[in-house]
Amino acid sequence: MKSLPLKLKIYFLSVYILTLVVLMFSEFVGFLPLVIKNINEDIIKVVFFSVLMALTESSSVTFKKMIFSTSFAIHLASFLLFGPLITIVVIILGFSFRIIRLDNSKYKHIFNTPLYGTLYNYCVLTLSILAGNLVFRLIGGIAPVEHLSLNILAIMAFCVIVFFANTFVISSLYSIMNGKNFLYAY
Repeated sequence: MKSLPLKLKIYFLSVYILTLVVLMFSEFVGFLPLVIKNINEDIIKVVFFSVLMALTESSSVTFKKMIFSTSFAIHLASFLLFGPLITIVVIILGFSFRIIRLDNSKYKHIFNTPLYGTLYNYCVLTLSILAGNLVFRLIGGIAPVEHLSLNILAIMAFCVIVFFANTFVISSLYSIMNGKNFLYAY
């Protein structure tokens, strides 16, 4: 992180702090219960979904030196089945074990990626899920979802908010890195 411009360092630190604040707020208002009820039953499911997440993250699409994830379906399925906390665990584990083949026959993985970048990606994914969960709960959705038909509006809102929150944070990084207007980057 030493070689990064000051503006980028401040941005990364701001995202890390914002993630912690949103996590604490979500717990405080009861939207992110930090208790896992059936850990023995859920551990196999978490491992399964983490492997799926790692596979989908590993098959991400590269365009103009940026990597785009194809794993939203796993995010949504995890959220609907387990709720926000386990979804965040699945995302972090899956993202940690991804292996991306770059154009020049090299591989990108957790051991050759800077820690600040990995933490940033964890935060982006976590913020998106937490923002989606907040709106999902405000609309009346209850995760894990037992009856899809009763939660259609909340699920659609969750998807839209996750997409826009993720795009917002990534676009702001792109804007800072390339010196472009935020609206251009968005």
